Amino acid sequence: MINGLLVVLQTLVEPFLDKLFTDEQLEKLSEQINPSQPSLLDYYPLAIAGEGFPVADPDLAPRLLPRPENDVECLHGILESIARIEAKAYGLLKELGATQVDEIFHSRWRS
Repeated sequence: MINGLLVVLQTLVEPFLDKLFTDEQLEKLSEQINPSQPSLLDYYPLAIAGEGFPVADPDLAPRLLPRPENDVECLHGILESIARIEAKAYGLLKELGATQVDEIFHSRWRS
């Protein structure tokens, strides 16, 4: 089930980010994010409406407003929101009996 979730996240999140930023922009903007400073943005980034996990709601709409003029702030809010959603998903999987996930690596952003 965890592999399936990773495929879903990769399938939905990457195209979503690709619509907003180029790979070069993602790299440059990511370097400017201060991860110790929380974002005040509360996004629910979805490539299309509808969510199956961790929230079962086929009508759930993406939430991407307000969009700051500063792209660093925007990307920070998106990445933090994705992390929050993923943490909820992995927490739910653990409650359902899956092994706890301690680290997640993604080849696209792993240095």
